[in-house]
Amino acid sequence: MSGISLIEKLKSQGALTLSNRMKRPCPDCGRLLRRGKDNTKWFCDNPECPVIYVIFDPLWLEPIKIARESRRRER
Repeated sequence: MSGISLIEKLKSQGALTLSNRMKRPCPDCGRLLRRGKDNTKWFCDNPECPVIYVIFDPLWLEPIKIARESRRRER
């Protein structure tokens, strides 16, 4: 990703400072995620939300992996 497109992406998200990028909403419920100890996993504390954790790219711009609870099949 070039420097210009990265700056444009940050401006479009309104996240030009590191402190703004440290506040990440859950992709499903929208509640703010809690950062884990190793700074790679972000956890959703909403009990009704199926998201367990989210892993973002190194600049914390886009989610790389979203771990959700498995859905139970009706028998």
